Amino acid sequence: MKQTNITTTLTPAQIRGVTDKLRLLQAKLPPLVPLTKEERMRAGRLGEKNLAFLSNCAAAVGDNTSILPESFDAAEFQRQVALTLALQDCVSVLNQITSDVQDTLHGVGSDAVRTSKVVYSYVKTAAHHTPGLKLTAERLSGHFSRARVVKETVAEKPPLPEGAAATAPAAVKPPAASADAAA
Repeated sequence: MKQTNITTTLTPAQIRGVTDKLRLLQAKLPPLVPLTKEERMRAGRLGEKNLAFLSNCAAAVGDNTSILPESFDAAEFQRQVALTLALQDCVSVLNQITSDVQDTLHGVGSDAVRTSKVVYSYVKTAAHHTPGLKLTAERLSGHFSRARVVKETVAEKPPLPEGAAATAPAAVKPPAASADAAA
């Protein structure tokens, strides 16, 4: 990945300002309804096909109110469809912003990590002759140490009989389903 050079055009203060405005926007969107995972699964997916279906049904209701029973609240249905489409547009914009911010974070963060490794090498080198840097170098080195992984011992396979080839066992096919089982 090439160096992004984004840090020359953005400042932390600008990002904090945008983040504060996002929080204000979030506060202006009550009542947002957080769903549980189960509720989200029950609600189904609102993909492009379903959104187009909603729009077409709303048009059908608008053009043919006389076919609906009196108990059907056409105005409420139109309101639900309009709200759904507006929320979908909002989500699309938010998703694009999220994607762009994540890409920018990744680019800037990668540059910062790469530069941090250079700083670490300077600190390690200077720690040998600069008082007080040894503790800093040790603290920074903790980033590169990995937790020890206890490897399980694998039971040894018994030796093959003399002259036997070490081949993988043939794949076993499951029995074909009979016509009786399918019924």
